[in-house]
Amino acid sequence: MHGGIRRRVSVTKSATSSQSGRLPSLIIETGSLTKGRERQDELKLDALADALGEAKVDVVALAPDDLELGSARLAAFQRLSKSVLLTGSSSGEPLPVQNQFAKGPFVVGSELGDDYWTIERASRYAAQLCDSGHAILITHGGPDRARALARAEPRLLGVIYRSSGQVALAP
Repeated sequence: MHGGIRRRVSVTKSATSSQSGRLPSLIIETGSLTKGRERQDELKLDALADALGEAKVDVVALAPDDLELGSARLAAFQRLSKSVLLTGSSSGEPLPVQNQFAKGPFVVGSELGDDYWTIERASRYAAQLCDSGHAILITHGGPDRARALARAEPRLLGVIYRSSGQVALAP
């Protein structure tokens, strides 16, 4: 592991070890896993999978473009990372993914955002998650979509949105 990956694993491990035995924890990674499909990108993907396995990440919520990696690469990533792969998509190719994940009192689901799901469809899915436990919904839409989903299903424990820009300073 190098630089940023090593720091990331270290922080994740220290945050979860300080809580062990007292509170349940759930470690979620949101995609995109890789931008390219060259050999260097595959090596980076394997390094990321090893790091996520070392950090004991529970679930990796795949971004829509991650599905293009295909069944074999996703299966290899899952094996190396020891994580459940989560997606709100159905692909024609059988992929090693789930549409929801449960650990302790938590249940996590993923929806793919505006281009794929309407707010109505996503909120129905969120309601189903809430009926199963303390629900967390991951959206690949932005902060406005996350707020709309939280308003549509107030029983959600949280809505996590994926962004490739700057980290929001305020919720």
